[in-house]
Amino acid sequence: MGLIGIKAAKNDFNAAIAKIVRKYRDMSLSEIKKIVLEGNYLYECDYVDEQGVKAILSIN
Repeated sequence: MGLIGIKAAKNDFNAAIAKIVRKYRDMSLSEIKKIVLEGNYLYECDYVDEQGVKAILSIN
């Protein structure tokens, strides 16, 4: 199956990104920073996972 996800627009970590991600994932600041700086997905799910898609659409 395919995946969908959300990444930071720039590979630039800041507190606002961490605050939003921590609403949806139980991660340390250092883990979030590493993901952002490496350009990886902050949140991802299978494209047929209804709850995952709803979570991605609700992130603002």
